[in-house]
Amino acid sequence: MSGSQETPKRKRVPGNGGAQRDELVNEVSREKPVQSIQRNTQRFKRKEEEEEEEMELLSWGSDTPMECVALPRFPGEKGDSDLIWVQCKPCDECYKQKAPLFDPKASSSYKIIPCDSDSCSALPQTSCGKANQCEYNYGYGDRSFVDGFFSSETIGFDSTGGRPVQIPKTLFGCTHRSNGTFNQDDAGLVGLGGGKLSLIRQLGSAIGGKFSYCLPSQSQSSATSKLNFGSHAVVSGTNAVTTPLITSIPDTFYFLNLEQVSVAGQAIAVEKSSDKLAVEEGNIIIDSGTTLTLIDDVTFHSVVRKVASSVSLPQVNDPNGIFSLCFDVYGARNNAKFPEITFRFSGGAAVVLHQENAFVYAAEDTVCLAIISSAINIGINIFGNIAQRNFNIGYDLTAKTITFAPTDCAKSHV
Repeated sequence: MSGSQETPKRKRVPGNGGAQRDELVNEVSREKPVQSIQRNTQRFKRKEEEEEEEMELLSWGSDTPMECVALPRFPGEKGDSDLIWVQCKPCDECYKQKAPLFDPKASSSYKIIPCDSDSCSALPQTSCGKANQCEYNYGYGDRSFVDGFFSSETIGFDSTGGRPVQIPKTLFGCTHRSNGTFNQDDAGLVGLGGGKLSLIRQLGSAIGGKFSYCLPSQSQSSATSKLNFGSHAVVSGTNAVTTPLITSIPDTFYFLNLEQVSVAGQAIAVEKSSDKLAVEEGNIIIDSGTTLTLIDDVTFHSVVRKVASSVSLPQVNDPNGIFSLCFDVYGARNNAKFPEITFRFSGGAAVVLHQENAFVYAAEDTVCLAIISSAINIGINIFGNIAQRNFNIGYDLTAKTITFAPTDCAKSHV
């Protein structure tokens, strides 16, 4: 870091209005989801894997290894995004973290990216600092933000096989200002989106375009989850189903084509767009960082009617004003029964959502359908992380497929 470098100035980040409803769903046009609702999400630290050995991201900088300096935040906080970032010295106006801050001055491999580079122009919001230094400002749908210098550095993985792996010239954000819904256990964020700046795209051929994850259920709060790369990320088995991954814009997001939703075996055809191009580009995003699932308004109301007729419990209003269908489970306690909801994607991929995948506690003794209308979110449909719990989900960006396999993620070593 040169002596002429200055801490970047704070910039104004557009918010999403601040309404409680908006704070429970993504503002996906800004590429990020929002805060999780109470009791409905947990935080999981993950180990990384590449090819035949398990890898844990432990070091940042070839000269200054730091334990757990950057771990992905996942799920329900900042969503599928591209930018990798860590908090760096000086960081006087930052959220407090337990781990030491990364000191770029102590690393000989650290470099700030120039403003006129292609990688700097790939960021959604930048400015040019002194000495042609690329400054970024990254805003999230929950009004959190980070800003700093866009840089390159060597990141390191420790492997269980004893073979350390270093990845030089990895593009990342060296954050000097931050504010929002960040946790002191986190030193930064690893972007898993499909854009060119994400960890997945930067690893490229080294992982064969493959990664997977397996999220434990909400009740398994002490369980951990693992992010797999390369050959360890191949998901298979007799119960596995595969659907095409559809390339669309923005490339940060992973698009699928949802054909049908079934409630207790009763099928509902998904409302089809009259725009042929829209159908070809996919009609739903799968996002590990969005808490809830959002579907089009017509299909949503059909689902609500069928769920309501399938559940023999008193209906109540959601005290938070978010969910359209809620039930009073006080009398039923643990014996409350809710129908399975199946999402059928193209290619015949039927993903069956059990009670823990489709219903959440909005308040004590109040259970709500964890699916809402995408009309609240400018019509963008999202398959959220509650629906993804206890599925081993494998992404193959080369073959352009996503595979789902029902799995007890708390017990599995996948």
